[in-house]
Amino acid sequence: MTIPVTRHDFVLIGQLYASEDIVKEADRLLPLATEDIQTLAKRGYTMTELEALRGYRDRLSAESADRREQRGAKKAARAREGVAVRDGKRVLRSGVVLAVAAIARRPVPSGESEETTREIVAGLMLQVDALTGRIGTDSAKLRTRLGTLKNILALPELQPSAPEAGGRTEFLAKVDDALKKLPGLAESKKAHQEEAKARTEDLDEIDGRAYFNMKLLCQVGRAYFNEHGDPGRAGGYQLNALHVATAKRTPPPA
Repeated sequence: MTIPVTRHDFVLIGQLYASEDIVKEADRLLPLATEDIQTLAKRGYTMTELEALRGYRDRLSAESADRREQRGAKKAARAREGVAVRDGKRVLRSGVVLAVAAIARRPVPSGESEETTREIVAGLMLQVDALTGRIGTDSAKLRTRLGTLKNILALPELQPSAPEAGGRTEFLAKVDDALKKLPGLAESKKAHQEEAKARTEDLDEIDGRAYFNMKLLCQVGRAYFNEHGDPGRAGGYQLNALHVATAKRTPPPA
């Protein structure tokens, strides 16, 4: 039997078991162990271990309720991000149309040859065409393309006439607004992911500590009652149901 020592040891054990299965097994074992605690203590499973198991069980039960709330919060966050990406993509599409129109109306400098004009227009259109590929829900890709759009519209040869300058300024403000929202969402999402990872490790540790506690309880209970010729009572101290439930949740190898 390997005895876990560090937090990491318990996290690795806890990753193998679902919290709801741990709680279900604890609910079965706690009444049994409470009734037998004076006897179990003679073989090393004391009231201290029993109270620790109750604490683990209560914490995991509370976390199950918190997780339901977290799922609701995550759905709301995804909805907000979806709106920002949708709006940003609309701005990008409008910007592509605006850039094409600006290229089409580009003043040809005096003395510029037709070949040079074709090359310049073709080069500009290559930049614009690069903005039109699929984005899906990739906010990072959308940010990059909106930034590229701003650079294209800032080119000297694509500057609007005086009567159109106000409209261009208004549109660029929309681009800036979209860019401002997207990085904020990405940073918030990253922060939530890091928080969720830490929270998951905390729960895995509790799962691991609860599992090892129950494993020790079952070993002590089986040993004592088998020693005293009570196989029926000894049979209650096992984790078979937990292991079966875990096996059902584990996907088969590819």
